[in-house]
Amino acid sequence: MALEPNRRNVLGLVFGTAGLAALTACSNGPTPDGPTTDGGSAAETGSSAAAAATGEVPAPAQSAPRWNLDDPASLTVIVNKHRPLNPMAFEPGDLVSPSIASSSGRTELLRAPAAEDLNRLAGAAKVAGAPFLILSAFRSYDTQVGTYNSWVSSLGRAQADIASARPGFSEHQTGLAVDIGDSGNCNLRGCFAEQPAGQWVKDNCHRFGFVVRYQPGMQQISGYQPEPWHLRYLGIEVASDVVSSGKKTLEEYFGLAAAPDYL
Repeated sequence: MALEPNRRNVLGLVFGTAGLAALTACSNGPTPDGPTTDGGSAAETGSSAAAAATGEVPAPAQSAPRWNLDDPASLTVIVNKHRPLNPMAFEPGDLVSPSIASSSGRTELLRAPAAEDLNRLAGAAKVAGAPFLILSAFRSYDTQVGTYNSWVSSLGRAQADIASARPGFSEHQTGLAVDIGDSGNCNLRGCFAEQPAGQWVKDNCHRFGFVVRYQPGMQQISGYQPEPWHLRYLGIEVASDVVSSGKKTLEEYFGLAAAPDYL
């Protein structure tokens, strides 16, 4: 998502090819939350044995949902303009620093599974001749207050809402989103999509558990303009399936309502 106005070309972001919304997939992370297992619990086993002894037919076991889209600690939590974090000031408990340089020299943080796979993604990108830096990763609720308010002061609320998420509505707050860039002049601009790092990551990040969250032409569903630098971690299985499905937004993939504006 967007950083403070003084860190990007505002006109390029809002009126040009830059934006804040794009979703391509790139997958290589942990398995989804809540998959069922074949074995069953001890309680289920005991219940089945008791039913067999009495001749009763046991009720079918209830399968856990495959994905958890609501729990802010889930790797598949979906945050958009209709779906704030709950609680809104949520902060992950497993934040670590990826071993990748940041453009600002600050220590950036991500949740541990995302950080591990981002390291792998960065290593593969470097070997492919498309190295990248971290521009921004985890941002707390309080940090997002300042980020969003700076955009409102610069652009007004209506334009700020397509350039930056409101506090409590930002993927960066989950610790599962990261903005990347390179050493060129297209950081946080739409032209990053044509740079070697932007192109290689778009085509390959699903193998490492990430998707490019905001894709061109999807603003009326995702709520944001294209943002080729914004990667969202889902885990390898989910990210790979997003790519295979051909869906351009996570809203479509998970069967959720479009969220073009705040309710």
